[in-house]
Amino acid sequence: MDAHTLTEAEVRERAALLRRFKALLEEKRAKFRAYLAALEAQEKSIAGGDMLRVEQQADLGDAIVAELYTIQKVIDPVEAMYREIQRSGSAAGGSEPLIPKLQADLHKLQDDIVRQNEKNRELLRTSMGEVRAEITALRKPMRRKNVYAAESGNASVIDIRT
Repeated sequence: MDAHTLTEAEVRERAALLRRFKALLEEKRAKFRAYLAALEAQEKSIAGGDMLRVEQQADLGDAIVAELYTIQKVIDPVEAMYREIQRSGSAAGGSEPLIPKLQADLHKLQDDIVRQNEKNRELLRTSMGEVRAEITALRKPMRRKNVYAAESGNASVIDIRT
């Protein structure tokens, strides 16, 4: 056998690797889309001033990010094997052209997420600035009317004769 001829077992192994890699990338894409949807919902909540919803959506986003890290830990070694197959010759299976397309889609989604995240941060900064201004503008009603320090028109001497 020459170097370009693959055994049936090698072909099956490469096809299985490609299917697994594709499935992992599709799962990651679904998580990215869910995270982007959570960020977009968070933007609406920030604009509406519903901070409880903002907190809930931030927690949801954190959970999705944790899942993404877990998926990425699995993707890294599979991607390394995929790259090794690419270097060693042609990959088995007809799904090879999908891998670069999936990766490009993931990069686009990642860029969209970064932009949306920055947009939300800016909205939060603006919202926090408004809240700070409101707090600064609040005046305590008794601040200038201290009963002990104020000059009042009340009598200062009491007649206790009866």
